[in-house]
Amino acid sequence: MKDLDKKHIHFIGIAGMGMSAIARIMLERGYTISGSDLRSTELTENLQKMGATIYLGHSSEHLDGADIVVYSSAVPRDNPEIRRAEEANIELLHRADALARIINESTGLAVAGAHGKTTTTSMLGLTLAACGLDPTVMVGAFSDDLAGNARLGRGPYVVAEADESDYSFLKYEPYGTIITNIDPDHLENYDGDYGKLIVAYKEFLDKVRPEGFSILCTDDPILRDMHQEAKHKSFSYGFNPQADYRALNLEFTPECSRFDFCYRGEKLAEVTLSVTGEHNVLNALSVMATGHQLGIDTQCLARAIRQFHGARRRFQRIGEINGILVVDDYAHHPTEIRVTLQTAKLQGKDRVVAFFQPKRYTRTKFLFKEFTEAFYDTDVLILSEIYPFGEDPIPGITSEALKEAIEEKIGKEVILLPYRHSLIVQKLLEILRPGDVAMIMGAGDDIADLARKLYIALKTQETK
Repeated sequence: MKDLDKKHIHFIGIAGMGMSAIARIMLERGYTISGSDLRSTELTENLQKMGATIYLGHSSEHLDGADIVVYSSAVPRDNPEIRRAEEANIELLHRADALARIINESTGLAVAGAHGKTTTTSMLGLTLAACGLDPTVMVGAFSDDLAGNARLGRGPYVVAEADESDYSFLKYEPYGTIITNIDPDHLENYDGDYGKLIVAYKEFLDKVRPEGFSILCTDDPILRDMHQEAKHKSFSYGFNPQADYRALNLEFTPECSRFDFCYRGEKLAEVTLSVTGEHNVLNALSVMATGHQLGIDTQCLARAIRQFHGARRRFQRIGEINGILVVDDYAHHPTEIRVTLQTAKLQGKDRVVAFFQPKRYTRTKFLFKEFTEAFYDTDVLILSEIYPFGEDPIPGITSEALKEAIEEKIGKEVILLPYRHSLIVQKLLEILRPGDVAMIMGAGDDIADLARKLYIALKTQETK
C-alpha cells in the first residue's frame, strides 16, 4: 500500500485478529487509522493508545475523512459503513486485498497450511528479527514474543499467514512460502469438495515468484506430490528419510524439545525449543529451513528460535495449582485436537480432563467421523453446544449426536453441558484432582476466558 497520498484508512471489524494486525502496521507506517467493531479488545485498546480512533458499533459517520475502507468477511454487505463507502465512492478493500498489497510490494514470506500457521509465522518472524533481518510480521494470534499480533520492520521481508479458508491466499505472490500440511477444513467455501481445496493450494504454490522458493512438509503425501511438481525451487522437510531438511535424535520434556537440524544428511545445528511436541519440531524445522535458504547462519537460527515461547492459545500454560495444570488451546479441527491431546500426554500427568466447544455446523458436518476419533487421549471429556459463528443450524448436526458418536468410538462417557462458564467451571472443579491436565479447547469468542476463570477458581479453592 504505497499510495501515501491516501492517508486515512478505516477498518470495519478492527477487533479481528487479522484486521488489527494490518491496522497496526499501517498506523506505524504513518497512516491515520480509524476502525469500528462491536467490542473492545486488548488489541483495539493497544491501537487506541498508539493513536488510532476506535468506535464501538457501526455508523456511516465513522467514515468521515476516510480515503480507504478495509473490511473483513465477517462484515455483512448491508453494514452502514460499507453502504456509505459505496455511495461515496470510497475505495473498498477486503482484508485479504489489503494484506496482498503489503506482501506483494515486499519480499513476502507467506505461511500456509491447515494447522500450525500461526505458530510457524510467529516463530519465523521472531527468528528473522533476532538474526538481524528486521522483518515486518503479521500473525493470527497475540504473541507475547512480538508484544502483539504484528511488528513493523525496516527490512525487505514481510512475514504473514496465508489463509486458505476463503480462497484469499490466491491473492498473494510471495517470494517464499512454507506449507505445513493440507487437511479438509473450511469445506463450506469449497462446495464440500476436498479436491477443490487441494487445487487451490496448487494454485497458491504456483504464485510463488519464479526466483523464490517453497518449503513443503512432505510427511504429507499431497505436499510430496506438489513438491515434485513445483515450478520454482522447492525444498522438503519432515520426519521422512527422503526430506531435504530433517529433525533427528528427538528428545522431549514436558516443556521443551531438542533435535538435530540436518540438511541432506549433514547436521547443521543442534536445536532446543522452549515448546514441546512433534508438531512444534516440524514448525521449527520449516523455520530453520527457510532461514537457511535465506542465507542465515544456522547457529544464529538455533539461538534465535530458542527464544520462541509460543503464541497465545497454542498450548498456552495458564498455570498450575495444587498439581493441576490448566492449558488453553485454539484447537477446533480434529487433527489439531488429536495433536493437542498428545502434547497434553507429554506433560507427565496422570489424567487429561478436556473441555471442547465445537465451532461451526458445517465443520462438524463435514468432519463428523474425524471428530469422533480425535479424543482417544482424554480420560474425561466435557462437550458443549456448537458455536455457530453466524451459521444456521443443520438438521442432525448437534452436540448431542456428536456426544453419542464419541462415546461409542472411545468407550467412555462424555459429559454434555450448556456453554455457560459458571456451569463448566463448577463441573471441572468437581472432576479435577492433583495430577491432572485441564485442557480447554475451542475457537469460540470468549473461550479463552474460560481457562482463566478455571485457574482463578482453582486458586480460590486452594486458599480456602
